[in-house]
Amino acid sequence: MNEHEPAASRLSPDAPLDLLDDPVFTVVPAEGPRLLVSLAELLARLGRGTPSELAYLMPHQQHVMHAFAVQLAALVCARSGAPHLDRDAAQWRADLRALGGCAEAFQLVVNDLRKPAFLQPPVPEGTLDGFQTVETPDELDVLVLAKNHDVKAARLHRPRVEQWIFALLSLQTQQGFSGRANYGIARMNSGFGNRPGLGAAPSLDWAQRFARDVGVALRARGDLLTADYPFVDQGLALLWLEPWDGTRSLSPSQLDPFFIEIARRIRFTTDAGRLTVRRTSTEAPRVDAKSMNGNTGDLWTPIERERGVGLTLPADGFSYVRVSNLLFEDDWRRPPALELAPEDGPAPRVLARAMVRGQGKTEGLHERDIPLSPRAVRRLQSREGRTELGALAKERIEAASNLRLRALKPALCAYLQGGADDLRLDDDRAAVWLAAFERGVDAEFFARLFEDLDDEPEARAIRFEQWLVGLARELLSRAMDALPTPTARRERAIAAAEARLSGGIRKLFPRTVAHREPLLAPENERT
Repeated sequence: MNEHEPAASRLSPDAPLDLLDDPVFTVVPAEGPRLLVSLAELLARLGRGTPSELAYLMPHQQHVMHAFAVQLAALVCARSGAPHLDRDAAQWRADLRALGGCAEAFQLVVNDLRKPAFLQPPVPEGTLDGFQTVETPDELDVLVLAKNHDVKAARLHRPRVEQWIFALLSLQTQQGFSGRANYGIARMNSGFGNRPGLGAAPSLDWAQRFARDVGVALRARGDLLTADYPFVDQGLALLWLEPWDGTRSLSPSQLDPFFIEIARRIRFTTDAGRLTVRRTSTEAPRVDAKSMNGNTGDLWTPIERERGVGLTLPADGFSYVRVSNLLFEDDWRRPPALELAPEDGPAPRVLARAMVRGQGKTEGLHERDIPLSPRAVRRLQSREGRTELGALAKERIEAASNLRLRALKPALCAYLQGGADDLRLDDDRAAVWLAAFERGVDAEFFARLFEDLDDEPEARAIRFEQWLVGLARELLSRAMDALPTPTARRERAIAAAEARLSGGIRKLFPRTVAHREPLLAPENERT
């Protein structure tokens, strides 16, 4: 049978589809053809450091799949008393069966509804009456796709089994509140929050990140079992093993620190050898963690110190301003995965992911990959160095904001208004160009920040200001080519815009203007 044929077609009517035995995941190795592997084989590959990207994993599912694999492996290491990843597939299979405690824990389809199935709690009432049918994996997933803008809704009409698994994992471990009787996960701050994933990494290779974060988890476990958190050693870990009628919640005091949760009551069955999925609403969330406000000890979630709440990423995502605050300032307690580890090497990177949810909509998948230079790593390893980085970042953020609002914005408004004497700064037509300036700063902010660390303070400040000025001049030039202004007043508008920009630069950056080297400017700058 063709390996690329939808895996659902390979099911027999009574197949339990055991993730520990059956090869349902399509792996893309560093070399050679794609492979089909079981969950046990996938963990063995990751534990050995073998490159193993998953072919059908969608971008918004990347972090939750990584977190799931790390939490699962950390649970095995912690409970087996063997904190290492050097296990073959047979050993992973045995350890995971022991962790689950029953044969059905990792089976996708279990006909006896009073028993659990993978990420599916037992149904105490023993019937699926009242459950609604889900036709495709993307209907099950967390994306709100009704408008069909970015990703078409209900598009996977011949899905692979692994696509169902990824959608199920996405729903159960990163879904929030989505209407009456549809509650979200514990690992986010409020039902309209999100589950961010921030961490350092030696590279983008999943196997390296997996091994690194399992080590982080095991080192952090002791802190998560202190009085600061309600968790208990040997507590409930795989929450789909517990029966759930939808009316009662588990208490955080019953849980292991690495608990893998579920948000909804879901059940997979087979119909003529094909998967059928049903779901229903609940009267209560699976975990009663509202009072924790997302401060659940999640390895990848920053915690706001003042209020003790988990980060909820807003719609503007991981901007350079927000990331600077998370990395360098004391306003946030960095999660264990974001602290640099010895295995990260001399030039690691910071990876950040979050899917932002809104009320009845999805507000975007936000990702950021920031390479760290060796000089940045040295500073991040000490409090004094981090403070230095924070001070320099704050100085540059303020410089960019001042130039944007006090020089570029007046210049754009002057052009748009034909050089009018009574300039209005509430002209919304300038917004798109001001946003473009922010994107330009954002694109190079960290690379320039880390590159300049060892330079003399005044010289690096002048160099950064010169770059900002060059960016602003370029944006103004492009804007004047693209934006309308009355023809009769065009020359006046150009002169007024350039005068506003130059005047603002002189006020904001006097030392840079006085510097004997010319300011950077685009080649096509108007004279």
